[in-house]
Amino acid sequence: MISTIKTQIILASTSETRKQILESYNIKAKYVEHTVDEDKEIEEYTEMKSGLAKYLARKKVESIKKKYNKSLIIGSDQIILCKNNMINKPKTEEEAVKNLLLLQGDCHMIISAICALTPEGEYKTIEDKAKVCMKKIKASDIRAYVKSNKSIACSTSGSYKIEEDKLKCIKGVDGERETILGFPIKKILPLLRRYYR
Repeated sequence: MISTIKTQIILASTSETRKQILESYNIKAKYVEHTVDEDKEIEEYTEMKSGLAKYLARKKVESIKKKYNKSLIIGSDQIILCKNNMINKPKTEEEAVKNLLLLQGDCHMIISAICALTPEGEYKTIEDKAKVCMKKIKASDIRAYVKSNKSIACSTSGSYKIEEDKLKCIKGVDGERETILGFPIKKILPLLRRYYR
């Protein structure tokens, strides 16, 4: 039986975007940095591709669960697939340019996952997909954008933000905005509401 006392919700992330999404549903949480080496995990399990977002979301939960074993812990992750290639978060401006050159003039799939661990030790993992299509963009325009917007280009997997389309590259979108932002919260809201009401 679930207690009527509010359970503390822990989000294994310090992402401002994910925080804003939770708060838009009037859910308060504690934001904790996970301890997963994402680059290492992606390098080791790249062949998982479409299953990687779910895997990483769970790993993030598991990385902090011992410290917060009486709480509802949430982990999330997002991957981008284009032409059967996985687009990783760039480490350099050149990698960001490379990402955008691959994405431009084509459509790519965004797969976002959330894993929740209840105080009773039960895992629930969900995912959602969205498709984003980009216009054809000149290489010179891409390089200029990356140079002027390094913080965006090097902090997001696709090197762009759909909510802040400074490159003016988005041609069309098919899917939920929250999925594109990497946090498909609607699919897990019933579980959250059971514990936080």
